[in-house]
Amino acid sequence: MQIDWFTVIAQIINFFILVWLLRRFLYKPILSAIDDREKKIVGQIQDAENGKSDAKKEKELFVEKNKTFDEQKEQRVKESVDAVKAERKKQMDQVGKEAGVAREEHKKSLLKMQDDMVKTIAEKTQREVLQISRKTLTDLASVSLEEQTTAVFLEKLRAMKPEEIKRFTQAFKSDSDHVLVATAFEISSGLQTQIRSEVDKMLGVSGVYDFKVLPQIISGVELSLNGYKLAWTVSAYLDALKDGVSETAKQNAEPVVEEK
Repeated sequence: MQIDWFTVIAQIINFFILVWLLRRFLYKPILSAIDDREKKIVGQIQDAENGKSDAKKEKELFVEKNKTFDEQKEQRVKESVDAVKAERKKQMDQVGKEAGVAREEHKKSLLKMQDDMVKTIAEKTQREVLQISRKTLTDLASVSLEEQTTAVFLEKLRAMKPEEIKRFTQAFKSDSDHVLVATAFEISSGLQTQIRSEVDKMLGVSGVYDFKVLPQIISGVELSLNGYKLAWTVSAYLDALKDGVSETAKQNAEPVVEEK
């Protein structure tokens, strides 16, 4: 059975987005579970590199473990959210017993302390989870996976909208312009030819191509032309994920004062 690596990676990343919700009650156990899982995955991949011939069986096992892990995450996230809500309610109830100016000052102080704590935990969890994600995906990256992600990139090129194609072609100013194609691993000449063919169709001319290996993109393809960049890479996906989680954490850190 052919594994849809894009879907598998998306599932892993989706999990990591949710993990930032974990608070002090489940924070360490969940990170331990993630760490154990990472070690198991690395061990499985190492075994495969040392002589496993049945790659299909290993992929099916990997998908099954991901399925089990995904089934457990929903309950853990719910418990974490409930714990945070319970703690917030406890703090609010305590604040409600205060009176006058002292009551209001104490209320504001507790809320600020709580929100600062939640923000700190969220930011720390976010950083550590994204670091684990990046390391795990880097360990999973291989030449075989690179070929699959390159094939997906070609499909995305063929499915580009007219306005996207227009922006790309406008960046091509002359026939001497070089198109930089970066991948995490060296790809076959066949895939290079396919990329040239698809991009030439978009440009309407035969371009000049420079193929470069950039391990830091982890997996995928990055196309650059006169400052215009078109990419489908794990690195770019994680960077976008980091920005999105940071913005969400920032918004959720705003204190909510309930009037009584």
